[in-house]
Amino acid sequence: MAGVTSFMRCFHLRASCYQSLLDSFSSKALNLDKLNQLWLKLCLKLFKPVFVCGRIVLACDGIKAPKEGRKMPGVKVCHQQSSNNSKPEYVMAHSMQMVALMVEGIGQKISAILLAARIHEGVIFSNRDQRTLLDKLSIMISQLATVGEKGPLVVCDAYYASASLLKSMIAQGAVMLVRVRNNAVGYVPAECKKKAGRGRPKKYGKSIGIAKQFKERAGEFQVIDSPIRDESSIKVRNLVLDLLWKQYQDLVRFILVDHPTRGKMILMTNEWEMPPSEAIRTYHARFGIEMSFKALIHTVGGFAYHFWMKEMKKIRRWNRGQYMHRETKKYRDKVKEKLNTYHAYINLAAIAQGLLSYLAIHHCKKVWLSFGSWMRTIRMGIAPSESVTADAMKQSFVEFLHSTDDPLSFKKFLARKVDPGRMLGHLSEAA
Repeated sequence: MAGVTSFMRCFHLRASCYQSLLDSFSSKALNLDKLNQLWLKLCLKLFKPVFVCGRIVLACDGIKAPKEGRKMPGVKVCHQQSSNNSKPEYVMAHSMQMVALMVEGIGQKISAILLAARIHEGVIFSNRDQRTLLDKLSIMISQLATVGEKGPLVVCDAYYASASLLKSMIAQGAVMLVRVRNNAVGYVPAECKKKAGRGRPKKYGKSIGIAKQFKERAGEFQVIDSPIRDESSIKVRNLVLDLLWKQYQDLVRFILVDHPTRGKMILMTNEWEMPPSEAIRTYHARFGIEMSFKALIHTVGGFAYHFWMKEMKKIRRWNRGQYMHRETKKYRDKVKEKLNTYHAYINLAAIAQGLLSYLAIHHCKKVWLSFGSWMRTIRMGIAPSESVTADAMKQSFVEFLHSTDDPLSFKKFLARKVDPGRMLGHLSEAA
């Protein structure tokens, strides 16, 4: 949780390695786009991805990492849209968007493996740049390698229910599944007149408030078994409506869901082959990205970076963005370099969190046997959390250094870099 300093303490490295670690995150040899593409390909081999209608499922969401640095590019005042009253309404933070791959674990549990992250707010390099956060998210998804003949299914919350994002996804061959707010309105297609009149033919017919249909069409709802894991005894009501969405100017499918305990929800998609039960199951699994955020923050320390920019002008409180179009080229290049350093740290932390998930899912028994700590209930058939997996790796670190069965080059490299005087007792002999 102390940034690069944590690496020094964890591996008992020599003091001379600290500057080398700092320089490695700023290295121009690291291509983040290529790294994200390779990580996606590896995830498709290591895990069992969730497929819906022949498409892999990608979950997208935003997160704000609180930062107090006065000389950190990209730090701006951000509004917390969460309803959690433990969070302040406004916070100085790095605002970023992340993409995750949905995979199946033990017992049909669906988890989210973080693939890519970018800071999309806080720095404006050109006053002619009119791209929104949704446009930048679309670019980030397009930079990930496409898999299979079909594009991915992108699952998002209500913030991303935008016609512009939907059109950009369709242009990439992808489809979307999003939740829409209760004020969403659909239109019945206008009836074609037998005799054409003057002017353009009418396209939109009667307007329909989607949320009102829970009462007006209560008798038309279908009752199905809940597709959500561990809810086999619960019945869910749903209704499918194919209507015109005026923002998109074309037909979309609205799925009204009435859950007895979770409440009512309206989903929207342009994937016509997706049954309502699969849409409910897939959108419910989207919450897995929130759990991945929690592991990235508290277990891996993915937002614990402290990279300052010495030449930077101090930002003020309540700063809403740093404009760079009047700065020198050298200054702008320094800011871009520092942002790439943040991206490198966050993306490498996401890969570390994904590898912990791999060990938890595919080596469940070995993780529990190496845990070495106490929990009130340990179920060997349930995949452990990333935190338990990390503790198991800490417990087996001594055995890892002593072992000669697996002559990893990384182990040899690490043994040459450790400081024997800072290691615990008998570990100095192994080093």
